[in-house]
Amino acid sequence: SVMKLIGLLADETVALNALSAISKLMSENSTYINTLTDYFTAEKNLTVKVRMAEALSAKIEYFIMKLQTTERQKAAEIIQEIIRLGKTSAVIGFLNKNKDIEIENELLTIVKRSTVKHPDLSKDFCIYLNDRILDKVNFIKCEKTPKIKERKKDAGMIRALYSLLLAVLLIFPMI
Repeated sequence: SVMKLIGLLADETVALNALSAISKLMSENSTYINTLTDYFTAEKNLTVKVRMAEALSAKIEYFIMKLQTTERQKAAEIIQEIIRLGKTSAVIGFLNKNKDIEIENELLTIVKRSTVKHPDLSKDFCIYLNDRILDKVNFIKCEKTPKIKERKKDAGMIRALYSLLLAVLLIFPMI
């Protein structure tokens, strides 16, 4: 049952397997989303709560839509934890495509709260949110800095290639 799996989230040795099983259950039967949401709200163990948020992150659009219901507070808490985990791409994608101002305002309030508590999270939002939304939350557009990969030169490989090139050049006139 889900309750047993949630109990296993506290055990480091089986947490990944329990998380995978919970995610699979939620994808097969959506009633488990509400069950897990209730357990998430009641959970006191921070480690277990973070792992539950990770499982719930696959259904973030569901929680974003819940911001317009009476379960707004629960949904906001879960979304905030998902953002805190660094899973910002779904929120950014939703905000960039969304046309509903009410949901947008609710979600931006959560984003602001999350980035105030964890400023390092604002970078993703600054890079990928469209300008209209950035202005609305008073974020400054950031440029994505490309990661430059430095290649290690393998001296042996270079020598082997030069030797091969030399051999080809010497043999070619003979042909």
